[in-house]
Amino acid sequence: MTATHTKGPWRVSRVDYPKGLDVSFEILSGKDLVAQTIMRERGTGWRDGIIAVDEANCQLMAAAPELLDALRECQAALAMMVAPNSIEQTTVVNAFAAATAADVKARAAISKATA
Repeated sequence: MTATHTKGPWRVSRVDYPKGLDVSFEILSGKDLVAQTIMRERGTGWRDGIIAVDEANCQLMAAAPELLDALRECQAALAMMVAPNSIEQTTVVNAFAAATAADVKARAAISKATA
């Protein structure tokens, strides 16, 4: 099964509600809403910790398109190296270049997910 998802990049937007008491986070693709956290009340001690967790979870979810792209690129680079006929299909230089590019993409996606 091949599912389609909303195209990236996605970003996180904080939503502060009137009177400054409540907050939620939206994950957006352009102006389109992809997902939203439930509204949390601020300033109640333990709930402030939940708000921080909500924001961190949204950062991870917003990085999903980039993480998927990076994983696909890593898989393709690995396939160049581990396929039974990989020596015939590519050179070490090409495999190294693909792996290096995949590493850069993966590091950027991980950085976004953990920001």
